[in-house]
Amino acid sequence: MIVHTFGPAWNAIDLSPFAVKLLTWLRMAQLPCTTQVANVRKMSNSKLPALTLDDGRLVNDSRQIIELLRQLHQDPLDEQRWSPAEQAVACAWRSLFETDLYFAAYYQRWVPERNFAILRPVMADYMGALGVPAFVRPFAVKTVRRNVLSQLEAQGTGRRPIEQIHAMADRGYAAASDFLADKPYFMGDRPSALDATVFAFLHTLLLPPFESPQKALVASRANLVRYHQRMLQRYWPERYAAPG
Repeated sequence: MIVHTFGPAWNAIDLSPFAVKLLTWLRMAQLPCTTQVANVRKMSNSKLPALTLDDGRLVNDSRQIIELLRQLHQDPLDEQRWSPAEQAVACAWRSLFETDLYFAAYYQRWVPERNFAILRPVMADYMGALGVPAFVRPFAVKTVRRNVLSQLEAQGTGRRPIEQIHAMADRGYAAASDFLADKPYFMGDRPSALDATVFAFLHTLLLPPFESPQKALVASRANLVRYHQRMLQRYWPERYAAPG
């Protein structure tokens, strides 16, 4: 299988939390894959990650990919062990991370000038990996930023005062810390697909050099930091052991 991604950035596994989520789930399920930097604009839904199956089929959207692979590989994480109530709780947490917390982090990367100055060269490098000529890249990055700002405006986050965005994200991460408490994994003693999601969002918040109130809050919550390190050590030991 080939996972199509944006590629690693800074010390993070990938630029996208959804790519980190999928790659981590594949390791949790012990399903080997290779990765390939792909052009997001050539995807049918204009999003990454995507997955090319061994039979050549291309599947988009991390959630749909994981669900398909669960069916093809007989539920490798034994998700059926959860009761309907537990599955509902996991669904609610996944939705919180993949909507409110995602768009808050998305805003923090693309809107504040100090953070966009950090993101700009990474996006230019991504475009370079796709073969975009160097003299075109600055204009291409500006175009992408305009599109992102339009998306944030249409979705609603871009129309909120910055204080509301910070407060929304802070409430979400504080609730996640309280729910995790001293459990080793988000739903208890055994890891689940939800852990791939939670880990991915903590990973792409803590490691990249963007500054934001939600990053400061997560860094101050010792159980969230330990959880991230625990997942990193178990499923990404080569990165856990790497300097920095």
